[in-house]
Amino acid sequence: MIGFREHCRIIDPPRAVVHWRGAFRTKSGQVGDTDVLDLFEVRDGKIASLTSFFDTAYAAALAGGPSAS
Repeated sequence: MIGFREHCRIIDPPRAVVHWRGAFRTKSGQVGDTDVLDLFEVRDGKIASLTSFFDTAYAAALAGGPSAS
């Protein structure tokens, strides 16, 4: 990751959601940016799970992999 900017954060215990935009560099040096939404679940004061949502077709195309049709 090259950098990121947080758009918003919503906290409703035991969950929190962060919407952010990140810039990434692939192994081949290509640069791209995309929005990401992270859903955290907390138990006993620790992160119990993290689920990330992002444009997987864009990520695959940027990485040179197969694109979704």
